[in-house]
Amino acid sequence: MYGTWHTNRAMYDIGQPFEIPLQGMGLCSFEKSNWPGINKHFRGFGAEEGYIAEKFRRNGGKNICLPELKWVHRFRRPDGVPFLLKTEDRVFNYFVGWLEITKDVNHEMIKGTYDHFKDKIPNKIDQLLEEAKKLTIQ
Repeated sequence: MYGTWHTNRAMYDIGQPFEIPLQGMGLCSFEKSNWPGINKHFRGFGAEEGYIAEKFRRNGGKNICLPELKWVHRFRRPDGVPFLLKTEDRVFNYFVGWLEITKDVNHEMIKGTYDHFKDKIPNKIDQLLEEAKKLTIQ
């Protein structure tokens, strides 16, 4: 995973809704007419949270935490997950999503993703970035 989950305990304890940078997609609600859509080139699982949050923001939307909902993202599952979790898919989706939004291969999110994962998938990261560029900005 790229990024860090965070808790704003001070705002949470106040109990009033407050704006947050992004929300896990395990619980995401919006008016259907405002759905910006996920890029058709995404594959596998992962990288959609920050991407969708940014697409909503760029269209005038917000990500709001509702403390009274008391939702918690459950990462650990006793029986595992029923789908493949491939780092390559997640990295590819980061590249595709942020290139779609920014159209800039030098954007901090592209560079940050590359730097974070280059040692984890050294034989594939350049290929993934090139493929994402061809699908989004070339």
